Amino acid sequence: MREHLPMNKDTRMLQYSSHAFDVSVLDLAVSLMAGCCLCIPSAEDRQNRLTETLNEFSVDLVVLTPTVSRMVHPERLTSLRTLKVIGEAVSSFDIQRWTTAAPHIKFVNMYGPAECTISSTVQSPLKPDSYSSNIGYPLSSATAWVVDPSDHHRLLPMGAVGELLIQGPIVGRGYLNRPEQTAAAFVPPPAWFLQFKPDASEGERLYKTGDLVQYAADGSMHYKGRKDFQVKLRGQRLELGEVEAQLRHSFVDALDVIAEVAYLNQGKTAALVAFIHQPSWDAESSSTSSSATVGDNTDLDLFHPPSDAFDRAVTQARAMMADALPSYMEPSIYLPLVRIPKSRSGKADRGQLRQIVNSGLHERWAGHANTVTAPRKMPTTEMEVILCSAVAGAIGLSEADIGLEDNFFHRGGDSVAAMMLVGSLREQGCHLTVADIFSHPRLENMATKVNRAHLSNVQKVPPPFSLLENDAESPDAVIQQAIKQCAVEDEEVEDIYPCSPLQHGFFVLSNTRKHGTLVVRFAYDLRPGTDIDRLQTAWNETKKAHPMLRTRVIQLDGKDIYHQVVLSRGAQFEFYDSDEPDYVPDLPIEAEPGNSLLRIAVVRRSSPLQHHRLFVTLQHSIYDGWSRVLFMQELERAYTGVSLQHLPVSPFIGHLGRTNEETKQFWTSELKDLRSPIFPHVDPGYAPDPATTLIHHVSIPKVASPQITLSTKIRWVWSRVISLQTSVPEVTMAVGTAGRGTQVAGIERLVAPTMAIFPYRTHIDAKQRVIDALHDSQSHYVKILPHEHYGTRNLCRAATGPTSPAALQTLMIVQPHIEQAPSSLWFEEELLPQTGAFHVRGLTMHCHLQANSIEIMACFDENLISKGDMLRMLSTFDLIFQQVCQEPTDLVEELKIIPAQE
Repeated sequence: MREHLPMNKDTRMLQYSSHAFDVSVLDLAVSLMAGCCLCIPSAEDRQNRLTETLNEFSVDLVVLTPTVSRMVHPERLTSLRTLKVIGEAVSSFDIQRWTTAAPHIKFVNMYGPAECTISSTVQSPLKPDSYSSNIGYPLSSATAWVVDPSDHHRLLPMGAVGELLIQGPIVGRGYLNRPEQTAAAFVPPPAWFLQFKPDASEGERLYKTGDLVQYAADGSMHYKGRKDFQVKLRGQRLELGEVEAQLRHSFVDALDVIAEVAYLNQGKTAALVAFIHQPSWDAESSSTSSSATVGDNTDLDLFHPPSDAFDRAVTQARAMMADALPSYMEPSIYLPLVRIPKSRSGKADRGQLRQIVNSGLHERWAGHANTVTAPRKMPTTEMEVILCSAVAGAIGLSEADIGLEDNFFHRGGDSVAAMMLVGSLREQGCHLTVADIFSHPRLENMATKVNRAHLSNVQKVPPPFSLLENDAESPDAVIQQAIKQCAVEDEEVEDIYPCSPLQHGFFVLSNTRKHGTLVVRFAYDLRPGTDIDRLQTAWNETKKAHPMLRTRVIQLDGKDIYHQVVLSRGAQFEFYDSDEPDYVPDLPIEAEPGNSLLRIAVVRRSSPLQHHRLFVTLQHSIYDGWSRVLFMQELERAYTGVSLQHLPVSPFIGHLGRTNEETKQFWTSELKDLRSPIFPHVDPGYAPDPATTLIHHVSIPKVASPQITLSTKIRWVWSRVISLQTSVPEVTMAVGTAGRGTQVAGIERLVAPTMAIFPYRTHIDAKQRVIDALHDSQSHYVKILPHEHYGTRNLCRAATGPTSPAALQTLMIVQPHIEQAPSSLWFEEELLPQTGAFHVRGLTMHCHLQANSIEIMACFDENLISKGDMLRMLSTFDLIFQQVCQEPTDLVEELKIIPAQE
């Protein structure tokens, strides 16, 4: 610490810190050891005459908290040469105030929890353009590690936001007589630590600070807040530090701001309260000021009386907050502070402020128009009532918590919730599209897009074989081919209709590639007591309700025309008996015309100590990720005795067959002069074999992101990574979506592959702000949604330029997080090893959204991308993603990257 805190016999240091604060060790012991002159003020001088006291003692070094430093007038100081702040986060206001009003004073930011006395990192000296979040570099006595906030056994890459762990001789032994708290905070070296320091001494401990930090490219660290500095308000989690950051932007003249959740009405109502510390407001005040003047009450002495000036500032701040944050993160009460109460250690006493509001002492300000939010705007028209009720159901809130002023995405909505909302409204005879939700996220505006039209043509189920009317061959001729290829009797054929573009592509690929391509196998350990006969009956009910489970694919007279055939019977239960724990029955599927594309089997055990196992094999032409989950849920519901609803697939296929001229024109314009480089590059005639898989986890920063979905950020960031690889700003990759925003009744519950794959073009503009790039990317995606089911063959016809949509070698699939209750029928699901290729492009990125992270599964061909290059690309994605989430106002060119050679 000596290099950052030079002290000698000529140094005059003020002993300010309370003896209850570990910094007092620095004031007392360290200063005396260095031979300093220690200046000890009286309690009166310490509290009320700090500036004068510093001058009278000719102090040249003092250590204060940022809160206390705001009591000092830097322009009046005559002797001070160094000010070090510690104990709280320094604000940009502090930096500007000290570096401009007193540039000759060295302003130093120190960070260090009491458990790691005295300081762990130092940023010195601060300059006018220094970031307030930068806490500097670790001292020689400390090593700083950044780990997953929910699992300290997982070390995070450079640039990721995570919890700070401190290791070194400054780490304490623990908490006195508190073994449980000690064990939770002072942890033994994780496995990753031993890889770096295999000779770690016995008894080595790392301290979990609970602070979120991010390493910058220069090796310094940025403080991002507390991992436990989150509260819940009206069912939504919010980060108080984030609210405070926006308050500082809204109240530029405030010395400090504090956001806290307090409880009104005897603890019945939670409210977000903003405390604004400013020495004075306009002399002009409201007519109520005199009656509201504070009296002798010490707590009320903290507050300014109500004033028109404060009201105007709050009105302006509310508008800024509404533009920047979700509605649940907007304070409902604003209170003007004369000063901020301090704890014994000199930190802001948030508890006292909360208690003032909890006890109702703040209510003399309640009459002012700008100190309390306006009542929630409730729905009045029939359509508004229907919409708000459906939104509440889609995002899991009560109807009382939803108002017309709410933004769908601010209240927790995402792409999955949007699809559920569309389906819920459809069931009530109302029409709304997913694109409408993205374009009009405010419910008051969204309600104007809801109507009762456009449903008559999708609610009807086409009569059997009616979708064959446009075929060159007669329906009878097609039926005869189906009977022959499927080897069934004519009465077994229920219906025939064309394959969707996705099914066509998957079946052709599987048929032309090697054995087992696009076939997946799952295993389920059945719970004890499962009745196998009852399970077989449940399977029969499930396939009866869902025609796709009874569907095969045929090829018409050797042409490139494929139809799907719905049979009255589907795959039968197969039974195997084995007590071998690892026994897996061979259930191959050959994607030949007329073959069954699903097999289901049970392995029975003779021992009651072993679980029966259920095995399911599926070919991708009859399922996607969404429908497979639905299929298993329906099987479980049937087992429990629930009567299943029959959901035919033909309305969806009929809808796809009605491709309009608008869709054709859209893709002709979208794919005009397509010349993006193919990444990864594939030589002519080479068939990629993506047999290598890497798993990478990316933490999701706990920051607000109004109207920009995680999916949008993922797509844009990966486009940026590709542009870095190709050195070309124009990027086109294939994107896969659930495809369930289509206006077809019950599509969100349809057990059928509705997935859509289409080219997604992005132009990386280095001079654009990140937030603007994200808005453009999301708007672009919303425009594609009504046209997403066009199909690869049609897309190739629409494209002009040297790049063909069929040649794209990167496929990005973002799979949303769907909460699933544990099954009562089986334990965990197991994906069995593939017998053939499941991916056919050079690189497929499966991005699984989880509660607090993204699991990226990259499947790639090592002949096209080396494993080392893939790891570097994933690290680059992680680094850019963190910055995009946390610094959205930066220019694209300002985003830090990991050079390809590193």
